[in-house]
Amino acid sequence: MSFRTYLPKRGDLIHINFSPSSGHELADRHYAIVLSQDDYNRTSRMAIVCGVTSRVHGWPFEVLLPPGLLPPKRGVGDVQSVIVADVVRQIDYRERECSFVNKAPDEIVEEVINKLLAVIEGK
Repeated sequence: MSFRTYLPKRGDLIHINFSPSSGHELADRHYAIVLSQDDYNRTSRMAIVCGVTSRVHGWPFEVLLPPGLLPPKRGVGDVQSVIVADVVRQIDYRERECSFVNKAPDEIVEEVINKLLAVIEGK
């Protein structure tokens, strides 16, 4: 499926181009998880996502991804990755060359949303 025709859905693990970026924001191609509802994504042609990284720090807003959900890294194999719930972006998924990778389990999506709400609400 072309990135021009793909419509992201909540819980999709996607591969996107985060550039241009600024400061210490994620840059270049990275994985992300879609948090916004399907209707929002379709209507706005945007999606709200949280970034995924293999740099695991043990921070309170990281959500561990189960092994096998992301493709192995070239020359390295499977690596541990985390969704960083406080790395939130609204993206134009067509312009960011968004492609589907896998579907995250519902409990992972809920954990990310709850951690993001804790950032927003200060809990």
